[in-house]
Amino acid sequence: MPKMFFHLCDHSDYLLDQQGSNLDLADVPRRTLRAAREIIADDCLSGHVNMGYSIEVRDEGGKNIHTLFFKDAIEFVGLE
Repeated sequence: MPKMFFHLCDHSDYLLDQQGSNLDLADVPRRTLRAAREIIADDCLSGHVNMGYSIEVRDEGGKNIHTLFFKDAIEFVGLE
């Protein structure tokens, strides 16, 4: 199973995943969505959520395998 690194990005800076996770390629989108939602949920507790973040998943060679923007991870309803 290949090792994948889930890097948190905010358009100008990266929080690098130094450990990575051994993960089948087919599981990458689901795991990325879960990771983004966990971060968003935790940020909700502080009352401040930055929807400008994304998670870039890269393989051991640094190739971008998948990107998920936080704005695509959740749906807002009832904002009107």
